[in-house]
Amino acid sequence: MKIAVVLEDYDDSIPIISKLKGIIPNLLFELRVDKDKRLLKLVNSNYINENNIILTLRSEEEGGESPLDGRKEKLETLIMANTKYIDLELDNDQIFIKQLLEKNDTTLIVSRHDFNYPMSDAALKFLADIKSNDLIKLKNKVIFKFVGKPNDALDTITSLKLLEKHIPRHIILGSGRSGEISRTLADNFNQELIYASTSRIPILNYDKIIPLYSNSENMITGLVGDSLNHSLSPIIHNVLRDSINLPGYYHLFEINNGKRVLQFIKELINFDIIGVNVTFPYKKTVLGIADNVSEDVRLTNAANTLTFLKNKIIADNTDVSGFLHFLKQNNLNKYSNALIFGAGGACRSVATALLREGFEITVVNRSSNRLNEFTQDLRNQIDFSLLKDYSSNITGELYINATPIGLNNKNPVDLLPFPQDTQVVVDLVYSKFETELIKSARSNDLPSFDGKEMLYHQAVDAFELWTRKVINRAITFPKFLEQIR
Repeated sequence: MKIAVVLEDYDDSIPIISKLKGIIPNLLFELRVDKDKRLLKLVNSNYINENNIILTLRSEEEGGESPLDGRKEKLETLIMANTKYIDLELDNDQIFIKQLLEKNDTTLIVSRHDFNYPMSDAALKFLADIKSNDLIKLKNKVIFKFVGKPNDALDTITSLKLLEKHIPRHIILGSGRSGEISRTLADNFNQELIYASTSRIPILNYDKIIPLYSNSENMITGLVGDSLNHSLSPIIHNVLRDSINLPGYYHLFEINNGKRVLQFIKELINFDIIGVNVTFPYKKTVLGIADNVSEDVRLTNAANTLTFLKNKIIADNTDVSGFLHFLKQNNLNKYSNALIFGAGGACRSVATALLREGFEITVVNRSSNRLNEFTQDLRNQIDFSLLKDYSSNITGELYINATPIGLNNKNPVDLLPFPQDTQVVVDLVYSKFETELIKSARSNDLPSFDGKEMLYHQAVDAFELWTRKVINRAITFPKFLEQIR
């Protein structure tokens, strides 16, 4: 499979070409002439061989910058350049498509960019249209390119499978974050070539794509959740991969429907993905398709890490082990009791870790509904109190906020004050800035920690499960903090 680096600006292109030529064999360059007509100067130059050039005049109708007025004359100029590849639009360039089919020395890319939701419906329409034109019969002369805008990553996979089945030579790409999987897993779908950007356009950059396809070993993973805009997980996993010189990519898979999540994960086990992390609200949902679960998953009734091994799904909960690492790293296991505010999945993971270190635990929550999600083993080992029944006699050397209250600049202490014996404050919420709870701890001269360290340790534990390699946490944790400052 070939890689095409997209060039949009003549002035930027020369340094990029000079940098990339020779890194991988047969690297292609797409010249977006609709963006900068000066790019045509690169044809028949010393910079790129004409056999490695794709000429593209993307119309305004399909997300480019070339108006339809005067398109015929401009395309005639491109065709006369006599490059190996030329991209023509199915809907706007029928005359030239027929003309170029008669030329034996040109590989024709027939494309459509359709950004109507969902991508799979737009892909079906594309397939019907190329069948009606009898173009699909021209298997060797034509590469069919379809770019759509998926609702989510499952929509991308559905579109890829649909078109791959019917079109022998194809380029099928999804736009945006949900479409990234069409680029990182291009080999899995027999793509003819894959496009990589320079830094100026919103698709995966060449410095991410080229290492993926230049190494026999790489690591594709990701995070499955609902709203992931503020996730720090990609940064952590980039640091971890770099520490062992392993190319790869960490996706953010946003899916807003539990049934689609299960369907999506079932699809993933068929591809070159080693596993995924899972976050709110699907940590319990994914247990429905796990073939094997760890003891921590059984105790917490939640999984945050799935490993795909020989078409099996193995569920783990590294939130537990991650919090244990955090406790020991900061010598917090010297204390004997803890107060946890909140009774959701984070609370169950933290409580499981604390119990393993011999803590006495009190959980305070606004309602008793969440208590039903605790396993009997866990419920028997903790004290539970409703917030309305809170007593100043409750103890908690460790005060742990396991609610999302701090995400909205609110302070859990306004609802649940620090017990008199509190020694350390832990806020599982993490932010680039101090949370209100951390500010309150500081004003009370209490040592405090936010959720970034636990987040880091749970990520490392998942990474070590997937790679079977030991990560130097003393080196990688400061690098992670440095990148998010």
